[in-house]
Amino acid sequence: MNELPHEYDDIAQRLRAHYDRTAQPPPSAQLWQSVADELRTEQRGTLFMEQQTRSPQTPQAATYRGQPTTRRATSFVTGTASLAAVVLIALLAHGIFANRPGSASTNPGNHPQSTPGAHVGNEIQNAKVSMDSAEDGWAVGTQCQWPCGQAIHPFFSHFTGGAWQAVTVTGLTDGIGLHDVHMVTANDGWAVGYDANAPAQSLVLHYDGTSWSRVAADAIGGLNTLAMVSATEGWAITDSSNKRILHYHHAQWKAETLPAAISWAESIDILSATDGWLGATSLDGGQGTGNVTAGMFLRLINGQWRVQQTFPKAQITSLSMSSATDGWATGEIDTVVNHNVTSKIAFWHYTEGRWVQLPDQTGGGLADGAIATLKMLSPTDGWLLSVKGLEHIGSPIAVPTVIYHYNGVTWERATSPTIPNRIADDLSGVSFVTPDEAWAVGSANVQEGAGSSCGCTSSGRLLIMHYLNGTWTVVQS
Repeated sequence: MNELPHEYDDIAQRLRAHYDRTAQPPPSAQLWQSVADELRTEQRGTLFMEQQTRSPQTPQAATYRGQPTTRRATSFVTGTASLAAVVLIALLAHGIFANRPGSASTNPGNHPQSTPGAHVGNEIQNAKVSMDSAEDGWAVGTQCQWPCGQAIHPFFSHFTGGAWQAVTVTGLTDGIGLHDVHMVTANDGWAVGYDANAPAQSLVLHYDGTSWSRVAADAIGGLNTLAMVSATEGWAITDSSNKRILHYHHAQWKAETLPAAISWAESIDILSATDGWLGATSLDGGQGTGNVTAGMFLRLINGQWRVQQTFPKAQITSLSMSSATDGWATGEIDTVVNHNVTSKIAFWHYTEGRWVQLPDQTGGGLADGAIATLKMLSPTDGWLLSVKGLEHIGSPIAVPTVIYHYNGVTWERATSPTIPNRIADDLSGVSFVTPDEAWAVGSANVQEGAGSSCGCTSSGRLLIMHYLNGTWTVVQS
C-alpha cells in the first residue's frame, strides 16, 4: 500500500487496519498515489470515521459457552478507519461501501506445530478460526502477494494430525476473500466472505467433511460475520447499508429485513434458535463527518430482530454473550468538533436485563480505534484480543501481543508472547475448545524495505497462537 504524507500517519495506520479486515480488497497503487498527491496539495484532513467490521479460573458452576459441536462461531471482528475527506471520496469511487493471565513463550515446545513454510511469503488478512474439537479445526482468511491490490484469493488452513496445513480449495475464482468460519462438526462447516467479481452477491461456502463448495444465498453483499447455532440454524451479517441480514433456516440462506432505524449490523452473537443479539449502527444519512447517530442493541424475539436499547454516537463493534443473562460488548463513542471525529473506546455490560455503558475497561491499554476480538466463556471468564494497527514503522522491534482477560471483576492485561522482528501484530480471530485451550489467528506485520514512516511498506504474515493451561504460545508468525 502506498504511503500517505507524514501528516496523515494516523490515517495511514487506520487504513491499513481497515483493509486487513474489511470485506473489500484494498485499492490499487495508482489510486493510493493519487490520494497521496491530493493530500499533499490540499494539506487539509477533514476526518470521516467509517465503521465496518476467558484467563480460565478454577472451573465454575457457570455454563461454558464454547462446546464445539453445539456452539456458534467463536470469533468476532470489527474495524474502524479514520480518513481524510479526499480519501473518502477516492475510496467511494473504489467501491468500499458496496456494502488468563499466565506465562508465555515464543518457543512452541510440545505445542502443536504449523507446517514449515506453508504460508510464508503471502499477505494474510482478516484471519478467523473455528475448532470443532482439540484435534480438528479450520482457519480462513484473505490471501494475496504484497502489495495486494485487487489480486486476492481465499485462504484455508486445516488443523489435523497435530499441525496446521495450508489447503488449496479448487473451484473458487480469484477475487474471493474469506472473513469468518464456523465448524459445527468435523464434517459440517460454513465460511463467509466477499467476491470482488460480484460484490453485490453474498459469498457462502459449505464444508461437507471432504471439500468446500459455494452454495446459493440471497444477495445482500459481502459478509463479515457468521453465527451458527446448530447444523440447521445460523445467521450472517454484512456491513453494507442495505438493512438486511442472512438467515439459514430450512436448508436455505434467505435475506431478512432489519428494523428501519438501523443502517447496518456490526456484531452478532446467537444463543439459540430463538434468542440472540445484534450490535448495529444508525447513520444520519449525511456525507460528511460525524454521521454516526447511534449504536443499537437488537434482540431476536419471536423470530424478529427488535431494537432494545440505543446509545448516542456509539459504534458497537464486538459482542459476546456468556449466557442469556450476561454478556459484554465493545466499541467506540464518537465526538465531533469542527468536523473532526474523536473516538474513545467504550464497553457495555449486559446484566440484570439491561446494557450498561462503561468507560474503557483496559485503563487506556488499547489505542482508540483498535479492533478487538471479544469472547465470553462465562460471566467470570472472558478474553479480549487486540488489533493495534501498525507501530514502530521503520524500526522493527519485538512486539508484544495484546490480550486482556476478564476474571469476573476486572479486565486485566494477560501475559502474552512477544514476537521478534515485527512492527505490529493483529489478532483477529479466536476459538476456544475448552476454557483451558484455544487457538487465535491474525497477522504479524513484517517491514518490507527500509525507510521512515512514509518510506517503507509492511506485509502481514500469518500469526497463529495456541493457549493451553494458562500459557499463550506463538506457533507461527
